[in-house]
Amino acid sequence: VPETIEIGQDVSLSFILKNLTSGTKTVKVDLSAFSTLYTGKQIQEILKESKSVSLAASKEQQIPFKIPYQKYESALTEDNMIRAIASCEDTKTKADLILEQDVVLKNPTINITVVERAVMKKPLNVEIAFQNNLPSAVKNCSLVAVGSGLIKDPIEKTVSPVKPKERIKISLQITPYRAGAQKLLLNFNCDKLKNVKGFKTINVQAA
Repeated sequence: VPETIEIGQDVSLSFILKNLTSGTKTVKVDLSAFSTLYTGKQIQEILKESKSVSLAASKEQQIPFKIPYQKYESALTEDNMIRAIASCEDTKTKADLILEQDVVLKNPTINITVVERAVMKKPLNVEIAFQNNLPSAVKNCSLVAVGSGLIKDPIEKTVSPVKPKERIKISLQITPYRAGAQKLLLNFNCDKLKNVKGFKTINVQAA
C-alpha cells in the first residue's frame, strides 16, 4: 500500500501468497473491501471479487486488488478508513487463511496565508486556499474558523460548489484580541469531504 492515498485516488494494494510445500496448489481467493470506523467496525461493503490462483512449489505470488474511487466515494465514513480482506482457501485440502489490510485515506490540505502583520485589536486579513482534487464537483460546502486569542465567536462561511481540480480562495477577516502565538483552526465540510482541517500559528504583536 502506498504511504499516503488521498481521497479521490484509486486504492491499489496487493496481498502476497507463498506456497511452503513441495507441490503445486490451487487457491481460491475471495477479495472484499468495506468502509470502517476507527474502532474497526465494518459499515458498508464497497467491492467484492473472486479469483483462482495457481501456486507452484515454494513460490510466491502477488494478488493485486484495486478499489476505484467511484466504488468507495459514497461509502466512506468520517474516519476515511477502508478494510481490504483476502479470504484464501486451498481447493484440495480446504485449509484457509484470512489476510486483512486497513487503509486510511488522507483529506486534501487547506493552505492558510496571513497577508499582513498581526497586531492586537486591529483587523487582520487571512487568505485560505483549497483545491478540489476529486474527479467530480463538491457541493454544500461550509467553512468554520475558530481560535482562542484570534476569534471570540466561531466564524461560519458558506462556500460555493467547487469544480473538479478547481482551486478557490476564501478571504477571512479576524481581529486578534490577545498578543503572542495564537492558533487559527479551520474545518471544511462538503458533500464528499468531511472534517478537512487546517491550522496556522499566528504571532500577534501587542498594540
